[in-house]
Amino acid sequence: MFRFKTNLSFIGTIGSSFSEDDSKDNMSLYSNSNLNIFVKSQLNILNNNESSLIYNNSLKTEESENKNLNNKPVFITEIGKKKRGKEAKNKNKKEHRAWSRDNIISKIQIHFLNFVIFFLNDCIHQILKNSRMNFKKFNYKEKSNSTFEHVNMLKNLTINELLEFFIISKKYTRYNENINKTNKEKLEQNPWFKKFLKIKYTTLFYYYFNKCQSLKEIFLFGEKIILSKKTKPFSELLQKNEKYKEEIIETAKDVYLNHIILK
Repeated sequence: MFRFKTNLSFIGTIGSSFSEDDSKDNMSLYSNSNLNIFVKSQLNILNNNESSLIYNNSLKTEESENKNLNNKPVFITEIGKKKRGKEAKNKNKKEHRAWSRDNIISKIQIHFLNFVIFFLNDCIHQILKNSRMNFKKFNYKEKSNSTFEHVNMLKNLTINELLEFFIISKKYTRYNENINKTNKEKLEQNPWFKKFLKIKYTTLFYYYFNKCQSLKEIFLFGEKIILSKKTKPFSELLQKNEKYKEEIIETAKDVYLNHIILK
């Protein structure tokens, strides 16, 4: 509530409008009657002004509050299942580790060494016809080792040396771990296979890579070897890992074909 001090100086002004000859009765009458009426009217005006001011201030306060409400930020909450950031982070880390350079080398190497064994069996079945000889896949430890020393060692070996030194996978419980070496010694008696066994690891990798194209057959030493369904070339490794296709191609070129000019 606002407080106003009433200025009654106008009383003196009103009194000065009368002459000194005016009687005391007239002055008393004005003072007691007309003056009272005038003062009351002035007080009413002041009261009305005060009420108007209070009302206007109230309107301004309400308007200010409404304005503040309108200026408040609106928050929109999206309803849905919240993904846990920690799980996503761990998932990304696991995915990153699975496709690090070392693991890409390991995947390529495993895939290629399986190709070597199945391609050799395709050669046996098509050249030796009725032979029941069958080579077994290499032990996983040798295939998956992606250390610099191991990879360089493999790149300098011939197919003959691979079969000579690497034991077969432990899943072949019914066979001697050196069965590939035994079969290889029998193949050396055949002129065609004698040439084949001298092929370098990286040379056969070049056939396997085939410029990332699909591969159905290979011409080698005058013979056309048709690939069986088990014999999967590099292009099929890419198809299974489409998301990391470029990384796999670049790694294969850099690690295994860096000495060969690919046209």
